[in-house]
Amino acid sequence: MIFYFLSKLRGVTSNPQVEFTSGGFGKGFVADLILIIAGTIIAPVFEELIYRGFMLRSFHDGLLKFFPKSTGIFGIPAILSIILTAIAFILPHVADLNISVMTLAYFVTSAGFSIVYLLTRSMTAAMVSHSLQSCFATTQILIFGHGDYAVSPIVYGISIFCPVIVYFIGTAMQKRYEKREQIVE
Repeated sequence: MIFYFLSKLRGVTSNPQVEFTSGGFGKGFVADLILIIAGTIIAPVFEELIYRGFMLRSFHDGLLKFFPKSTGIFGIPAILSIILTAIAFILPHVADLNISVMTLAYFVTSAGFSIVYLLTRSMTAAMVSHSLQSCFATTQILIFGHGDYAVSPIVYGISIFCPVIVYFIGTAMQKRYEKREQIVE
């Protein structure tokens, strides 16, 4: 939604059919399915592990040593770690580093995922939030951009249920991590 509202605010228009074909869709069922799985399951899981699980947590916990009384979401450690993580999140997602609608949208999106993680302390929640956002964006491209291309209803179905799949992946990873910690103790 952030991408949509920022683009309307700035008067940016996009062509869904161009986004559909430039995104790699329309090359057959298997290719479309791989793009859906990669974009709405694999990317959210791994990006959240990297950006929230590793970077945000490291920045936040490191800054807490310098600001031990500033533990809330509006504290210096939280704000600085959200900003640093968002900047790192932007880098692989935009073609150039000019301040643009896309750069701002990725910044706000990353900040949102970071806030979800800091409020819940749950990687699963951050992963599902990321997957929901990716699912929404991908489904919009599929619905409005397919043009003359036939897209299988199965692809739509999988795209819509990807956040549920990510939830189960995150939950399984969390249980595996908890078992591993019990063994170490």
